[in-house]
Amino acid sequence: MNNELLKIAIRYNAVYVENVQSVTAKTIRQPAANLAANLNKIGYTVSEDLLHQLNFMTAQQLLAIYEAFVDVLQIKNNWNPLVKGWDIPTLETREDHWFTFIANIFKNPKGVTLACGHLIPENTFALERYNGCPFCGTPFELNDAVYLSQGSKMKELALWEDEDAQAVLNNLLASKTALDATQIDTLKVLLRYFDIPDVAIGMKETMVVVADALKEAGKAEQASVLFTSPVDIMRYLWYKHTGFLQLIEPKTILKRIANNNRHMLPFLDTARQSQKTAEAVLKLKYSRSESKIVVQWLNNLPMNTEQSAILMHPKRAMWVRFIRALRLAEYSKQKGMEKLKELLDVFYNQLYEVPAGVIEHYRLKADAEKTFALLQARPSMFARSLFANMLWFGAAETLSAFSAVADKIPARLLFTLNSYAKNYFDRTQNRIVKPLGGTNKTIKANRLLELYTDAQLQAMIDAVEDMCLHEMERRYASVENENKTIFIDKSLFYMPIPIGDRAASVQNLPVALMGTHFPLEGNAVRLFMQWGKGMKAQHLDMDLSCLIAYDDKMDNCSYYNLSTTGARHSGDIRSIPNDVCKCKLTLTTND
Repeated sequence: MNNELLKIAIRYNAVYVENVQSVTAKTIRQPAANLAANLNKIGYTVSEDLLHQLNFMTAQQLLAIYEAFVDVLQIKNNWNPLVKGWDIPTLETREDHWFTFIANIFKNPKGVTLACGHLIPENTFALERYNGCPFCGTPFELNDAVYLSQGSKMKELALWEDEDAQAVLNNLLASKTALDATQIDTLKVLLRYFDIPDVAIGMKETMVVVADALKEAGKAEQASVLFTSPVDIMRYLWYKHTGFLQLIEPKTILKRIANNNRHMLPFLDTARQSQKTAEAVLKLKYSRSESKIVVQWLNNLPMNTEQSAILMHPKRAMWVRFIRALRLAEYSKQKGMEKLKELLDVFYNQLYEVPAGVIEHYRLKADAEKTFALLQARPSMFARSLFANMLWFGAAETLSAFSAVADKIPARLLFTLNSYAKNYFDRTQNRIVKPLGGTNKTIKANRLLELYTDAQLQAMIDAVEDMCLHEMERRYASVENENKTIFIDKSLFYMPIPIGDRAASVQNLPVALMGTHFPLEGNAVRLFMQWGKGMKAQHLDMDLSCLIAYDDKMDNCSYYNLSTTGARHSGDIRSIPNDVCKCKLTLTTND
């Protein structure tokens, strides 16, 4: 039983069966029936096709399937909350925390000292209601109970064969939307067991994962076919060095690490030390065997030298370090490396024109014709500067030029333009942007907005929307459709579209996109999270909260507000025991 492919199949509500057999007998054996019954207890039913295939499996194989579900669903994890009977308020107050803080400073003898060392004064926390320390959140009591048959809505498990796995692999490779962590993990697993199909790879980030799989399999020459520019090679090298599929600048990584380790208390602030450690880790160092592979990739690029140097320019500082670490100057002197030598010569001596500078030159001269001609050769740059050019040259002329290359713009970028136009063309609203790998930053509204009236700005918003809708209509019209009728579900008008947000953690269960709406079934919604499995005992605080919209106000249920109208919180656990996960829960009801 292949456990890796089995867990991948579970992500798609299926069970992977490697060798599907033809069904002759309809009698279900007892082991297969028992597995179906056990899966039923944890919220799953099995399709008829899958049930018949389970009938051919040994008891050991069936047990492996059940254990995979137990692992994915985390049934045997410690789900003990900090508060006993947490759906009933503990009535703790801020004064309880304040009095406890004072008592621990002055060592008030009246109270109870817990295993964590904290003194809980009398008449503060009701200790009988807690499974740990209510002051610091350290858990003392663990729970290995297994919760089954809780009335969950049943999900049907389908039969997953090699053809289904291959279809998923094809879809991931061809996806025009950046893959999240779960999809990347799925892709890596599938590439280990299936050959790479003849499919056009839709994203550069996906291409890097495929190239890595080929190189790890000893097929570096095949990986070189995937690289079309030096940027692709740098993206791969940076991914192997940092784990990031995007080209995030080293200074951005260091700044983020420093911010993550900063603390308001000086003796707990490890920002500087963490940054120094990260600087050492980010230093580039390659063996000669690794360098030779990269040298061959660069020397075999189909792109001409000048264009390659132009693409290298935006990351010039990073390229200088890569060139030194990979010993490219040394290898360029060898026979057969003439193209690499020429590339380094053009790059170091800057024997090329930077397109962004040329475009800015003509833009400042108000030469719309040459500016748009250069931008049309770079559709993505045109899309990113579309709104600014509309204010600079006028909406009609700019959108007319952009429409000529709109078919080369990814759909996710068109949707982004459409949704962002309202914010950009509002002179009273600051814009919030997030640099690659960084944090949100606020930018003031474009000063050129003052040149236009409200009616003209609204016309620009409408023009952008019309352009995006027209382009999407053109794309859908070009797709062959053999059907004569069509049904448009109302949910399509409210369905979120993935354009930029991507989860950074692997989820073995089906997940919902941000913004998804769910009909409420029953009278309660339970939110939960768990963390710390397999980690050593330490302070590791993860917070879970929810925002509640009432008819006349907004409120939240969180670690600092355990009880509010219609919602309860299970308590703020801030430390994890050794090798045992902890959980936090929030319950909202229709009270």
